[in-house]
Amino acid sequence: MRHLVITIGCGYGAKGNAIGRKIAEDLNIKFYNRELVDEIIEEVGIPKEIMENCVIIGRSADYILKDSDKINLLRAFIYAPDDVRIHNIMESHNLTEKDAGILLLEKDKRYHKRHLALTGSNRGDRHNRNILIDSSYLGTEGTADYIEELVRRKFGSGEE
Repeated sequence: MRHLVITIGCGYGAKGNAIGRKIAEDLNIKFYNRELVDEIIEEVGIPKEIMENCVIIGRSADYILKDSDKINLLRAFIYAPDDVRIHNIMESHNLTEKDAGILLLEKDKRYHKRHLALTGSNRGDRHNRNILIDSSYLGTEGTADYIEELVRRKFGSGEE
């Protein structure tokens, strides 16, 4: 029996966390965001259960799991235009446009450097993903629904 794992890499401020959370809720599977993955790795290492029916946000999970043939894996990258990301950051962090822009540049630089060091490739590289999608095109709910439909078409319920 193969389990479904959806990895979501995302540009900071592209709403990847909200989209991943909605997908996990709608598909009734586990959700692991960056903070939770970091806690698990730090406290106990990566448990076997992390590979069973879940959505993982960030932490280069798409690269780490890319060669696994024991799971049904969908590797997505969610992005959005910088002006949309800045607007999202302004709202979520209560920042001015200037400060949100600075934060965006800092986060992009840090995440890119980390991903490059770990994988040798750029964040959002299409060669490491099954789907790239602009979250501003369909919005948070629409993007989640689109990915859920892709999962249903490709894997059915997630179990073989």
